[in-house]
Amino acid sequence: MSLLNRKGFLAIALALALGTGSAVADMVAVVSANNPVTTLSRNQTLAIFLGTTTRFPDGRRAVP
Repeated sequence: MSLLNRKGFLAIALALALGTGSAVADMVAVVSANNPVTTLSRNQTLAIFLGTTTRFPDGRRAVP
């Protein structure tokens, strides 16, 4: 493999490696400071924001 081909191969390999990395993101919910709920699981938060539930675990109404 010539030097030029090797550099091209390495450039393509590097571009693919950087472009196909796994995407991981933290989820942050911003709520009113007056909200008495202090913790929610990821699934509870998703259910509220997807509209599959309209209540917090303590029974209070949740408005996304």
